[in-house]
Amino acid sequence: MLCSARDLGLSEDHSGLLELDEYVMTLSSRPRADCLSILGVAREVAALTGAKLVIPEIKKIAAKSKTAHLVKISDPEGCGRFAGA
Repeated sequence: MLCSARDLGLSEDHSGLLELDEYVMTLSSRPRADCLSILGVAREVAALTGAKLVIPEIKKIAAKSKTAHLVKISDPEGCGRFAGA
């Protein structure tokens, strides 16, 4: 992969390209809800390898509107959980 330092957020310099090593990892997992995200996979890899798990900070985003939208779930068996933002 070739990216400038600016592309990677390292500096504002975009005058040249940095060559990065690419690693490909093939994962096989049973369909567990906790493994269906990058963070879930990272937890599993950390547990298997003993590596330190670093959880990224997720900053809250302020609402752009105070308008509430009513959501009615007509089939609770088909939709056990709903989240919206």
